[in-house]
Amino acid sequence: MEIEVTPLAKNSYQDLFKFEQDNWDYFAQIVGARPDSYRNYDSFVRTQNDILQQQAKGDIAFYLIYQQSKLVGRINLRDIRSAEANLGYRICQSAGGKGIATLAVDKIINIAPQLEIKRINAIVSETNPASEKVLLKNGFEYSQTENEAVSLNDTMINIKHFYKLLAT
Repeated sequence: MEIEVTPLAKNSYQDLFKFEQDNWDYFAQIVGARPDSYRNYDSFVRTQNDILQQQAKGDIAFYLIYQQSKLVGRINLRDIRSAEANLGYRICQSAGGKGIATLAVDKIINIAPQLEIKRINAIVSETNPASEKVLLKNGFEYSQTENEAVSLNDTMINIKHFYKLLAT
């Protein structure tokens, strides 16, 4: 299976907006709902423009995941500082369980050194074992669990922390 990971760009906003709308309920269940501003296209565009400004400054790196020219996910490195970054990603419901997240994380691991990143941190909820498997398949190591760290759909859940040190 082939995927393409491309940087967020203005010409992808309509596809990304559709992706977010089509998967709204699914994402709300597994990782929490986006802000309501993501429902309105103009607000959504403003948010994406802010992301592009942060990306231009080197604070974040946002990418879109395509399979056969279809947008199936997004993946990002946030809070880039002191050679570290935090990983996050979302894969659409129809593409889940097909190894796309594993491939996308691998691609980001290979991009990260170009951004002078030497350590990638990630968190997953204990209610999302698929994401934990993605991290482990990509060589991430478990570091700790925070009990009742986050509220997801009015339930306090545990969060597992992982990290990956990159070759220098």
